[in-house]
Parts: sequence; C-alpha cells; structure tokens
Amino acid sequence: MTSSIIILTCLCLILILIGAFRSPQQLGEGVRTAFAQLLQAFPVVVLTFLLLGLLAVLVPRETVAQWLSENSGIRGILLGTLTGAVAPGGPVVQTIIASLALKWGAGVGCIVAFLTAGALTHALLLPLEAGLLGWRFVAARLACTFFFPPIAGFLAHVLFRSFVR
Repeated sequence: MTSSIIILTCLCLILILIGAFRSPQQLGEGVRTAFAQLLQAFPVVVLTFLLLGLLAVLVPRETVAQWLSENSGIRGILLGTLTGAVAPGGPVVQTIIASLALKWGAGVGCIVAFLTAGALTHALLLPLEAGLLGWRFVAARLACTFFFPPIAGFLAHVLFRSFVR
C-alpha cells in the first residue's frame, strides 16, 4: 500500500508541475474537478467500508471459506462470477470487496472471476446499456464476454494460487 501511495503522490506532483508551467488556469480547473469527483465518490466509498465492516463482523469467515475458498472449486468460481456481475459500485468498490474477501479466505480464482465479471458484465447497467444501445447490442456483447470471468477465474485458480498469500 505504501508503494502505491508513493507512486500516486509522485504522479500527482509531476502533473501539478506540468499544469503549473503549461497553464495555471487548467491546473486550477483540474484541482476543482478532482475535488468534485471526490465529493461524488466519498459517500460511496464510506458506505462501502461501513458495509464491509459490518459484513466482517456478521458473516462467519467459515461461510466465506466454505463457498469461496481455493477448495470450493468451480462452485466458488461461478459464485464469484455471479456476485461480480451484480455487485454495485464499479471497480473501486469491487476492488475493496475483493480485498476483504481475499483476507477472509476466498480463493484467487473466485476473486479473479469476481473482478472480471464486474468489469465485463456489470448487470446493474444492462437496462441503461440496452436503452442507449439496444438489446441486440447487449445480447451480442454478453455473448462475447459471458465465458471470460469463469475462464479467468479457473486460470487464476490453477496458475496463481501458490503465488498469492
């Protein structure tokens, strides 16, 4: 986590310097945009951490281990796929959820399937996507991406379980 903070800080400082030399007005606009996005995302992130904190206390870790551990096999990967497809909040929130599930004992394959399904499927946005692009487009997109989350989860389960932990 510390290295991520250092890298992000360095990137921000570099962009601030570039912005200051290029156009102080653009730099100010960029900072205002960043704070507006922070204010928009802040409640979602806080509520996500609250939800996960409550889940950490209320859901027995044995249940997570039973359904999502390395030993859960294809059932866990399919469950990770399903929950990733319907999990709210987008990639930031889903990554926070995945982090907690990994700490609770979920397997790498389940987590990879969860994150991949969240990125590719995002079932909660399907009505919006259909309204803007049409159901035929949605069906074609889902047909092309439907199998990737379980395949990614299975590959992660087979190839990387010894590398994570």
